[in-house]
Amino acid sequence: ELAARGVTATAVSLRGTADSSVVAGDDPSGKTRSKIRLGEHVADVAAFLDEVLLTNTETGQDGVVVVAHSFGGPVAMELLRTRRELVRGLALLCSVPPTGNVAMTWRTVRRSPPLAWLITRGFALKTAASSTSDARALFFDADDPTEDDVARYVEGFARNSRASLDLRDFQRHLPGRFARPDGRADFVVLPNADASDASSEDTSSSLSSATAAVPPRFVLGATRDAIVDRRAVEETAAFLDVDPVFVDAPHDVMLGSRWRVALDALETWLARAVVATSSSKQSAR
Repeated sequence: ELAARGVTATAVSLRGTADSSVVAGDDPSGKTRSKIRLGEHVADVAAFLDEVLLTNTETGQDGVVVVAHSFGGPVAMELLRTRRELVRGLALLCSVPPTGNVAMTWRTVRRSPPLAWLITRGFALKTAASSTSDARALFFDADDPTEDDVARYVEGFARNSRASLDLRDFQRHLPGRFARPDGRADFVVLPNADASDASSEDTSSSLSSATAAVPPRFVLGATRDAIVDRRAVEETAAFLDVDPVFVDAPHDVMLGSRWRVALDALETWLARAVVATSSSKQSAR
């Protein structure tokens, strides 16, 4: 569908998912392990984009548009923070917020203990990778997609569960640690903005690519998302200094019969914010 709309898209399998390796990047012994660090996923995406841009140098293209969903959101935000020059635009769909899922989980516990238990067993016990009923309740609508499609997706979830995120490392390295007091990320604030109210943590690494312009950002949430609630979407949007967009869909907005709703919203943003901006830059050269 993206190709039919004139968009070249590549899906990246992060380390430990699908058929990709779970070898530790810094382990010369080549041993595999069951936990993957956030920084390793960021480095893997950066290495892939470096290769893509290296092979496309003749096009004059400045970076690529990075689209991330759910737990891929923090990976994409960290990529923007550390390798901004690779990112032509950033779109987050139903993303885990920059401070992680702890506050979001506690809100769910208070609002609906049964849903909180479903999320816990679905992710921690990985029942979403074996039970079509749990996967449907977490990611889809009650009657969409078909049971055969959900079963096929669950098989994919199982392949993606060979390795898990190192949650302790994940919490320590979330991009939210670079939030200013107003909730915005210090790496999306204009370079001439007053940096005196930035986070007390060391922000030098967060500004490592400050010489590159801040690319367009897009944050989309789903009104029927059982996992990422509205407050989490609003937190992510505030962090990236944009207004969120909501569509009528469950968590996996790219699957099921309503996937076009999310794609239309994404394409509208691409045309307005990314393509138009790039055209203006080309005209100014």
